[in-house]
Amino acid sequence: TDQEWTNLIDFLGGASVAGDKMKTTSGWGSDGNGTNSSGFSAVPGGIRANPGAFQSGGEFGRYYSSTPNGSSLAWNRDLNSNSDGVERNSSSLTGGFSIRCIQDTE
Repeated sequence: TDQEWTNLIDFLGGASVAGDKMKTTSGWGSDGNGTNSSGFSAVPGGIRANPGAFQSGGEFGRYYSSTPNGSSLAWNRDLNSNSDGVERNSSSLTGGFSIRCIQDTE
């Protein structure tokens, strides 16, 4: 959920530094690799834009949350090779972004 993303980012020290702790230690362009100290292992999968073209692989990772923002949008988090941070945005459900499947222990 959007709240779970917020909780994770807060736990990792805030939006300005959490991306570095989430990104893998290789694969990010422009010397943008992270430390992966969180074990999240975010990879720069890029996005699939409409009408289906892939772009920004190796430079950018956008991860959906399961939380809608209106009827055709969902909250997501963006990681970039040129930043140690994580950005919160809202994007169309018709795009193609990465997901991270987790199982609650409860």
